Amino acid sequence: MNTRLFILALILLSSNVFGTIKNGYENEVQAHYDSLEILRSRLSEYQSLSHGSTGKLKRAIKEVVNLISYYQLTDQIIEQLRIVCPEIFNELNNIKDKRGRSVDIEVKLIPKEDAKINLSAASFFKQSVIDEDAITSVYGNHSVAVDVWLTEQALFLLCHELGHLNYVIPNAAEYFKFYDQFYRGRLPNLSYIGHNRFDKSGKSAKVFEKKFRQARARYATIRNKRVDSAYLVMQRIRQNNKPLEVIVTTDAVLYNTSIK
Repeated sequence: MNTRLFILALILLSSNVFGTIKNGYENEVQAHYDSLEILRSRLSEYQSLSHGSTGKLKRAIKEVVNLISYYQLTDQIIEQLRIVCPEIFNELNNIKDKRGRSVDIEVKLIPKEDAKINLSAASFFKQSVIDEDAITSVYGNHSVAVDVWLTEQALFLLCHELGHLNYVIPNAAEYFKFYDQFYRGRLPNLSYIGHNRFDKSGKSAKVFEKKFRQARARYATIRNKRVDSAYLVMQRIRQNNKPLEVIVTTDAVLYNTSIK
């Protein structure tokens, strides 16, 4: 076999060997940085722009910086999970389905107004056409999507969702049958999904809540400090990202060139 083809074959065979907890913004963040550079470049010509055009560009820049901030927030909350709750992190970072295939967990911290449904945390997935044990999401086969609102309890909510997934992923076929029997077409309240008294994923979520509280207490004792809330983390990120926004002076447009 040609050496290059052999290497390519190895890459393809190993592309889903390791499932991980991932930042759901990862595939789009570079596009945001590119957009930011284009917008700032256009704004640098502000003297030839109308007042209305300048205002639109500034608002667009703030919107892109906000998206970058949520990417960074998600990164830091995942890192909090790894440091504060290593047991939960390691368990889900290597989770596999019933047939031994690794599954990626794509996490996003989001503003409430961007939520797909009115729940402060939710996991999105469905049964794949591959087979009854495979799950899929907007990120592709062998993946799930987890959205968590920016709230004081974001890390707790993430651990709760991971508790659900800790049961669902290795028991997908069984869980989808349970879902069809107890949830499909009979839900007046979306928050009931996963919390039927016979739902084993809900029981797993409760176990993970307890694990989180114990881990948080150990962290506070060892580090002699509390775990920073997602609000506090975001506050620091926004402060650090102020240089990303163009500052217009009477003579020039000033900006931080080392943003990546």
